[in-house]
Amino acid sequence: MKTDTNWKKIDEMQALVNSTNEDELKSLTSMVKAHREILTKRKIKELRINDKVEFISKSRIITGKITKVNIKRVVVETNEGNWNVPASMLTVTTWNT
Repeated sequence: MKTDTNWKKIDEMQALVNSTNEDELKSLTSMVKAHREILTKRKIKELRINDKVEFISKSRIITGKITKVNIKRVVVETNEGNWNVPASMLTVTTWNT
C-alpha cells in the first residue's frame, strides 16, 4: 500500500492548530469533517463491484473484491469472509486471484 505523507505540511498544520482558540478549533474541526465527507464521496464514485481492493486491519493487509458499494462503506469479499469497510480505507489493486 502506498502512503504519501508530507511531514513538513503536517508539522505546519500542527503549529497552526496549537495556536488556535476554542472557537477557531471548532471551525477547523467542522472544515475537516466536511472535507472528509467530500473525499469519501469521491472515493465511492471511483469504486465498482468486482474491483480488487486491499485494506489494513490489525497491522496486516487484507485483499478481496468489492461485492456492494453503499453510501459510505463498501462490502469486500475476502478469504476470511465479508468485511464492511469504510471507502477511505480501500486501495484498488491488480493482484491475482
